[in-house]
Amino acid sequence: MLKHKYLATEQKAMDLPVIHCVVDMIQKSSSQPSWHLFASQIINIWSSPHFPTHTSETHHKSVSMTLLHILQYFQKSDISGESASSSSILSGLLAGVQNHLSSPSINRRKLGMEIGRVVSVLIDPNNPLDWGEENEEKESIEPKPTPKAEEIPQETHKVVPKKKAKKKEVKEDDPDQLYSMNVENEDDESSESESDELKPYNLEDDMEDLKPVQAQIKYLRQCLNALSSDEPEIIESALNVVTDLIKEDPGDLMDIGVGLASILLRLSNEYNLKNFSTHRHQALVQLVIRCPNQIVPFLASEFFGQSIFVVQKMDILEILVDSIRILAGTHKTNETTVETSKIIEVKKSDDRKENNTRRWGKGNKLIQTTPVKPFSVFEPFLSFLGLIYNQIQKNIHLQHEYTLFGSDGLLIGKLIHSIGIFIENIPPYSNFRVSLKATLELVYLFRYHAQVIVRRAVTFCAVSVFRYIEKCGWGVGEFEEDIYEIKEWMTKVIEMENDDECRLLAGILINQIQSISQPQ
Repeated sequence: MLKHKYLATEQKAMDLPVIHCVVDMIQKSSSQPSWHLFASQIINIWSSPHFPTHTSETHHKSVSMTLLHILQYFQKSDISGESASSSSILSGLLAGVQNHLSSPSINRRKLGMEIGRVVSVLIDPNNPLDWGEENEEKESIEPKPTPKAEEIPQETHKVVPKKKAKKKEVKEDDPDQLYSMNVENEDDESSESESDELKPYNLEDDMEDLKPVQAQIKYLRQCLNALSSDEPEIIESALNVVTDLIKEDPGDLMDIGVGLASILLRLSNEYNLKNFSTHRHQALVQLVIRCPNQIVPFLASEFFGQSIFVVQKMDILEILVDSIRILAGTHKTNETTVETSKIIEVKKSDDRKENNTRRWGKGNKLIQTTPVKPFSVFEPFLSFLGLIYNQIQKNIHLQHEYTLFGSDGLLIGKLIHSIGIFIENIPPYSNFRVSLKATLELVYLFRYHAQVIVRRAVTFCAVSVFRYIEKCGWGVGEFEEDIYEIKEWMTKVIEMENDDECRLLAGILINQIQSISQPQ
C-alpha cells in the first residue's frame, strides 16, 4: 500500500507520521524476504537518476525521510551479506547517494549525505562517514580571533587630535545677523511658492513594474535549463515556445530529445500555470512524432519502471495514442476515449478512402492518393507492444505486488484500450499476425475482470484485432480456433453483461467475425 501511494501521488509533510506507522506495521508483520523486497523497492525509487532532479521538494523529502526510517531496522548483515538481495540493496543505496551528491539543490545533497552517513554506520559503526559539513559550519559561525594588545604597532596608539568645530553664536541683538536670517527665510518661502505653481507628475500606477518578465527563449537547449528553473515566469515562457521549437526540427533534436522528454514527463504544475497540461502534452507528442526511435523506447522504460507516478504512466499512454494517430492521419481534436462511434467512424473513413482512390485500370487514369508514412515510424510502437506482452506474462501471477495488474483496474484498462488504438492505426503488415495472436491471449486473461472499465477495454481491443484482419484481407486462416472461443465469449457478454457498451461492442465483434468467415 505504501509503495502504491508513492507511485500514485505526491505526499505532504503531514503524511510522514502516518507513513512511518505503516512502515512499522510492515516490518513487524512481514517475513524477512518480504521486508527486504519492500525496502529494496523504496530504495529503487530513491536511487533513480531522475529522482533527485525531477521531483518536487515535498515529495523528495517525504521519500528520503521514509528511507531513513526504514534504515533504522537494518543491520550490517542486511546490506553487507553475501546474498543477492543484500548486494542489490547496498549498490542501490550507493548509487542513490552519488546521484544526490550531483544535485544542484543543497537540501537534497544534505539528505543524500545523511543517508550515506547512516549506511556507513551500518557497515562500520566505529568509522562513520564524515562529509566535512560540521567543520565548515563551525568555521563560518565562529568569529576570527583579534590580535592581542602587545602585537598592535605603537603608531596606532597615537591619537590624532580632532579640530572642534566652532559653533557660530548669533546674538539676538545683532542687526546684521538678524537681517541675513530673515533673507534666508524669505528665500525658502519663495521657493515653496514656486514649487506650488508647478504641475504635478502623473503618479497613477499602471502596474507595469509588477508584470512578469518573459524570458527570451530562441533555442531548444535553452528550454532544458528554463524548464528546470525555480521561477514560474521562466517555466511558463519555456512551455509557451517548446512545442514550436520542436516543430522546427533543429539539428540537435536527436541529441537532447530524451533529456527534454524526461524533464517534461516529470514536470508538475506547482505554480498553477495557465494551459500547463496542454503545452506539456503537445510538446511530448511532437517529440514522439519527430524522434520515435528514441522517445518511444524511453517512454516504454519509464512506463514499466518505478520512478514515476501512476498519473504519469497514464500520460505516457495518452501521448503514445495521440502520436500514432497523428502519424496514421486519424487524429482528431477534442476526441474522447472509448466510444462505439469511434469504431463506426473509422469504418466509414476506410470506406471513404477506398471509394475516393482511383487506380490504373480501364482508361489508364491515375489520381494521386494521400502520402503514406514509411512503416519505419511505426516500428517503435510494435516494440512497445512486444514489451507489454512480455511484462504481462512475467508479472501476471504476482497479484500481491505493484504491477500493472491486480486491483489497478484504471491503468490496465487504459493500457488495453491503448493497445486497441495502436492496432487500428498500424498500416497493413504481414508479420503483424504474431502480435495479433499475443493480443488475443492478453484479451483472454482479462475478459472476466471485476471492473467494467477493463472488460470494456478488452472487448474494444478484440474488435480492433478483427478489424485489422478484415482490413488486411487475411480471412480466417490461423485465427480459426480463436474465433470459436471469442464467439462463445461474446455470446455470454450479450446475455450476462450489465454494461450497455460492452454488449454493443460484442454485437459489433460477432458481425465482424461473420463477415470475415464468409467465403470470398
